[in-house]
Amino acid sequence: MFRSFLSSSFRSVAKRASPSQGVRGNGLLKQRSARFYQAEAPKRTPEEIAKRTNRTFFVVFGGGSLLSLGYVGAVAANVTQAPGVTEEEAEQMEPMERVSKIWKFAHDLVFEPYKEKLLPDFQEFLFGGGPVPQDFNAPPTLVLDLDETMVHTEWSRSRGHRTMKRQNLDAFLQHISQMYEVVVYAPVINTYGEAVVNQLEGIEMPDPFNPNPPPVNPKNYITHRLYRESTKYEDGVYKKDISRLNRDLRKVIVIDDSDKESEMAKDNRILVKPFTGGRDSTFMELVPILEHLHQVAMRGGDVR
Repeated sequence: MFRSFLSSSFRSVAKRASPSQGVRGNGLLKQRSARFYQAEAPKRTPEEIAKRTNRTFFVVFGGGSLLSLGYVGAVAANVTQAPGVTEEEAEQMEPMERVSKIWKFAHDLVFEPYKEKLLPDFQEFLFGGGPVPQDFNAPPTLVLDLDETMVHTEWSRSRGHRTMKRQNLDAFLQHISQMYEVVVYAPVINTYGEAVVNQLEGIEMPDPFNPNPPPVNPKNYITHRLYRESTKYEDGVYKKDISRLNRDLRKVIVIDDSDKESEMAKDNRILVKPFTGGRDSTFMELVPILEHLHQVAMRGGDVR
């Protein structure tokens, strides 16, 4: 059985904390205090109670409304913070139009990918803004999901977190990265995604107590990494929006185990069975398919 386990940085030991011994309260003191407050509390009529309730509601609701108006006004005054809005345009906007712009901006921050172009221009990334050879032909882009596609992470009380690589993953990445621009695009939080991808690339976590750390020689199989902030949140699912990859979609291939997460890439995806451990031949079966699609893309064809 081929199983590769990532380093111990992913393992956590379950600690059982013993419950703290609280100080037992004095029941007699509590009873006396209750009797004292019951005896001293003035009796109010229903009318007085209603007036007091209305007054409290008015103060809370009115104060909250004023604060809300103040916040909206402050936000509307800074409508130029929204992308695509100049100071001249902001001065000509009506107040509600300003609020609408800011509301859309806030909505997009939560539900949309954090920027329009998730990847840099390929020529600029490769040549640093220098001259591009006339015969340059950009390679196709391979988008890989992380959890249940490349790796599987599980937790147990005895062993903590354990991340397993899908069988033949290293050989697959080494071979495919010579033909494709490899992008990890996963709806996971950044810290988890970076930890796993760094392990796949052979980048160990730095040891703060080692003054002379060993040199880092990353494998450089993966060109770009995109995580949850780069996805579109819709219908309770973080979806991969490949239209924002800034790549020619005729040369983009997506490998994913989730139908819902890759819903926006239906024409470009290859669905694989979820990996949960054990023997698996998925990557070996994908190699000849991806080799053929690479030839199609490099000849100017459409891989979809």
